[in-house]
Amino acid sequence: SLSVPKQLIFVRNWLPAKGHVERAIADRFKVHTSGAIIKFETPCAWKDHLFTIEKQLGIEGKIKLVIFEDKGSKSWRVQSVPIDPSSFVNRNPLKEEWRGLDEAKTAEVSGIPDIVFVHASGFIGGAKSYESTLKMAVLSLIE
Repeated sequence: SLSVPKQLIFVRNWLPAKGHVERAIADRFKVHTSGAIIKFETPCAWKDHLFTIEKQLGIEGKIKLVIFEDKGSKSWRVQSVPIDPSSFVNRNPLKEEWRGLDEAKTAEVSGIPDIVFVHASGFIGGAKSYESTLKMAVLSLIE
């Protein structure tokens, strides 16, 4: 059985996250016409739920990128969905030419003025605005 702290995490974080993931998947075509990008209005533990719900809906592998607000830094993030919940291999990493550069060079190369970073592996990146983060996701989409 789960310890009390683990039970609290489960009830307070993991269970409510399922609803957030379900809503994000339902609204995915509002984010981008491809349906490959989802946006979380509330940060949550999404990975396990995403894979389960994709399977239930028969859309495994269709969602490539996740956008969410990083409230701590008052910016936005785009993260590639891994091929499975425990993998470091991603379905759709961010553009290779943006990876691992400093902020000014990333903005110059990407043409996105408020881009902040793209991790060297391309699994995550960020910008100061939602619109720029969405642009990062759209430009990175592998069709």
